[in-house]
Amino acid sequence: MDMLGISKWYEENPIARIIVNAIPYAGGSLDVALSSKWNKYNNDRIIEMLEKLEAELADLKNSTLGIRVAESEVFFDLIRQIAPVVTQSRCPETRTGYARIIRSALTRSESIPDLEDMVRQISDFREKDIICLRYLKQLYDSGQIVSGTVLSQTIKEFRLTPIEFESLLSRYENLGLLDHPRNRITGRGNIAFEKSRLFDKMVDLLGL
Repeated sequence: MDMLGISKWYEENPIARIIVNAIPYAGGSLDVALSSKWNKYNNDRIIEMLEKLEAELADLKNSTLGIRVAESEVFFDLIRQIAPVVTQSRCPETRTGYARIIRSALTRSESIPDLEDMVRQISDFREKDIICLRYLKQLYDSGQIVSGTVLSQTIKEFRLTPIEFESLLSRYENLGLLDHPRNRITGRGNIAFEKSRLFDKMVDLLGL
């Protein structure tokens, strides 16, 4: 989509106008956001985010519920939380996640406080996390055990030891994405991690 297409979408979609007006660096006008002399990376990431939003909100254009939610204070806060982090990652998956979070808020398929937690998690993900989460999904989908040792044999490009991978898995566990049994003694690097419901929800948001 070019800037003309984005501008047309913005003008014709009341929910889109509400969202853009809530973005601090947009200054209440899409024209300002698109004409500012930002570097190419910022512009490309913002345009990509708007394209993803257009796709996610296509069927909500005339949604009374969507407009009502979009005008609420909690939704305003959600957009203000997302806006500064849109351009902080080169991974397009993060912007897919933000766009789907906005849709979930507008359709009330998830509570906004829960969605705010997910925004914080996604904003902390870097390229290594996206790659690792994609591998984890593939392992779980194929019914394989997930451990530091298994990941060290699977994700060769990271050059991490089984214990280093286990530390990464423990970080995801602290985020609520994974869990592991506490009633057995297992050697370092061989602890088997299980996915949580939040893991499935997160990889779906990210489009992995």
